[in-house]
Amino acid sequence: MNNEEFWTVVDYFKSNNKGEELRSDQIVKHGLGQTIGGYFDEAQHPHWHNEQNKKIWETETYYDTQSAKPSQYFHFYEYYVENRLQSGKDKKLPTYPWLKCPQLLMYIAEVAGLDSKRLDDAYEFLEKVEKERNLKGTEKSAKYLKSEELKDYKKLLCISTINKIIKEIEKGEKQGEELREEIRNAIRMKL
Repeated sequence: MNNEEFWTVVDYFKSNNKGEELRSDQIVKHGLGQTIGGYFDEAQHPHWHNEQNKKIWETETYYDTQSAKPSQYFHFYEYYVENRLQSGKDKKLPTYPWLKCPQLLMYIAEVAGLDSKRLDDAYEFLEKVEKERNLKGTEKSAKYLKSEELKDYKKLLCISTINKIIKEIEKGEKQGEELREEIRNAIRMKL
């Protein structure tokens, strides 16, 4: 499955969240993770402010950390779908192990169906790192975590395993929850 195909799972997850707050949103709301640059800057671009995009992203406000905006749903789309379509790289396979943004990594793990214990452990790890380095609530780009910290965080989120599973799954006719369930089952079998 490539990034564009995985988008059907991301899009389903966005519209079918069971009302529970995403941990990736908690990262943003609590001043953890990336706080400047990248998708924050991109969300300010006039391209996203036309009437069609306002309906898609269901917002008039594009930057409000208390509401976790811009959302990770937007972040994933902007980085892995929109940018790739414009550059002709939309059919590329996922490269999630290369990501450095903590909230997008968490979001991908959540969308893929990683169990809540592992998600909680990763969140607590990030919170601990930021507390120890006095980073919570400060301006941080996506690349603020030290190499070992990032490696440990990704390991807690099983990003390499998730990436491998997503690459190996054939999307075929499957969509949304059916596709997510296949990913979730494959994760359970490998972890």
